[in-house]
Amino acid sequence: MTIKQYYLKMGGVEYDIHEFSLKSEGNSSVDTVELKMSRTQDSIFDIGDDVSLGYHNDSDVFVAEFNGDITSKESHMELSLVIESYGGRINRTEYVTEIHEDKTLEFIVESIITNYTSLTYASTATTGITLDRFVINNETVGEAITRILKDLDWQIRTDNDKNFYFEPKGETASSVVLTVGTNAFMQSNWQKNPSRLTNSCTVVGDKARFNTNQTFSPAVDVTTFTVTYKIVGNVRVTVDATEKTGGETGAIGTFDYSIDREQKKIIFESAMAGTEEVIIYYEYEIPIVVTARNEASISSYGTFPKKITDTTIKTVSDARKVAKKIVGVYGNPTTSGTVNVSWDEDVNVGELVQVIDSFNSINQSFVIISSTKTYPAGQKELSLGVEAVDLLSVNKDINDRIKRLEDKQDNSDVIQKYMTFNENIKVSIRNGRLRVRTRDISGDIMIWDNLDYGDWGTQKWGTIAQLPEYSVKFVSNYNNIMYERFNFTMYDDLSGTTATWNTSGQVCNFLSGQVAQSESVDYANGTIVDATLTPTTVSGTIAYEMTADGTNWQTVLSGVKTTFTNPGTDLRWRATELSGVTAQISQIKITEIH
Repeated sequence: MTIKQYYLKMGGVEYDIHEFSLKSEGNSSVDTVELKMSRTQDSIFDIGDDVSLGYHNDSDVFVAEFNGDITSKESHMELSLVIESYGGRINRTEYVTEIHEDKTLEFIVESIITNYTSLTYASTATTGITLDRFVINNETVGEAITRILKDLDWQIRTDNDKNFYFEPKGETASSVVLTVGTNAFMQSNWQKNPSRLTNSCTVVGDKARFNTNQTFSPAVDVTTFTVTYKIVGNVRVTVDATEKTGGETGAIGTFDYSIDREQKKIIFESAMAGTEEVIIYYEYEIPIVVTARNEASISSYGTFPKKITDTTIKTVSDARKVAKKIVGVYGNPTTSGTVNVSWDEDVNVGELVQVIDSFNSINQSFVIISSTKTYPAGQKELSLGVEAVDLLSVNKDINDRIKRLEDKQDNSDVIQKYMTFNENIKVSIRNGRLRVRTRDISGDIMIWDNLDYGDWGTQKWGTIAQLPEYSVKFVSNYNNIMYERFNFTMYDDLSGTTATWNTSGQVCNFLSGQVAQSESVDYANGTIVDATLTPTTVSGTIAYEMTADGTNWQTVLSGVKTTFTNPGTDLRWRATELSGVTAQISQIKITEIH
């Protein structure tokens, strides 16, 4: 077939290109285009530009095949650009710190994509998995989603319209059948790789901790009780249902018994009378060693054993799951290969495609792992099979999986954030809301030399006793980004708000026609000429407004930068329920405050 002329388009203008290589590799990396064009275009393109790679169809209409952002630029004999798909934006977000409790995986992904990127979550697939707790601690959106993907055979992708998809890998079956010798041509041999074959896996983890208790009916004068296991952790001892006090020999104070953990002994200070019932509650540990076997694989190929040692595995259940997963996934030699197909063959990375190779007796479905299109040569190369995995990466997957499990079970209520700076960086603190205590002294006279109002301790100053007042003198926002999550009411303007700031649920609830209005969220911090408000509307229809001078309100659109007709130094926001029913919002975010 004839390969059409391709162009790079930006701002409505199309530019000739010399060559490009379009690489798609699924979850392993962001889709990229490496492109070369005339160096005379050097001043036109820069890093961060949003561009489109495409061609003209038979009706002479430009068709965008790949849209994305320029992330690298070099100029010598030619101008060389690297363009990332919109999926690369998840790795260039602000750092996210938040906790999700009792949420599905797709809810978590949709939430962080919606709140922290310019992409639109468009997937409808469901995992059926709900996490009790998932902690995102100072991570980019990409890092958080990568942790989720490590536990799933799922993929992420973006399209040219900035839609984001989170879906099962291989769930989409291509209607195309690739027949070797007809519409596909082998670029490598079919490979069955036994080096990745594991059908007997032993997982050595940490030590599992158990709780137990033992009951004793001691004879007269007995002081020492020996338990079955070496004692670790907590100990509790009762004598005739009365709990006794434990201690350490040589310690200050009195106690009823001491503990010899190595010798498995509980030693009482006083001898028994011979009529008591003694119950010892304690913890003990057993090393975790679990072996799983794939008997069908062993019968066919013989035994291929592996041992994995990972002290982050804390329970026998986790070790068993890991071992079974490995012998299940890697219990058979993996078949893979590389084929060339037609430039415009409609097959994509992550899809399941049927391949027929009569000569090599291959007739099965493969997941497309990667795709490379080369222009102007007009070649399209597909890698089929499974992603390359060695034991080191298997171990890394396990570590990441366990880390995620630990994170979601984190019981801490406060996440600490640490930042490291080089010594030559000057770090300055910008104040947030500052409340200044003042006293109104507009009365008659000062207290000095005044017999009526000069008595210390009588609260007299002027003609009446004045109470302290507070006034806001200055408000700024770190990185010029303001968040209102409704977890406290400091910025609730009670004089203008009729809606309910629910600090326990961290939402703002509206009845018909109600209003939520903020106090100053940026004040006396320089003249404000524009800002962008992005709300998270949970339900209902809400109209949003902002004012830069504290008086003149201006309607704003979500995520669209607003230039104020009346600039000022007192930035506030307002939300009004419009649909005549209840409504709810969970967050207000104001950025680009200039």
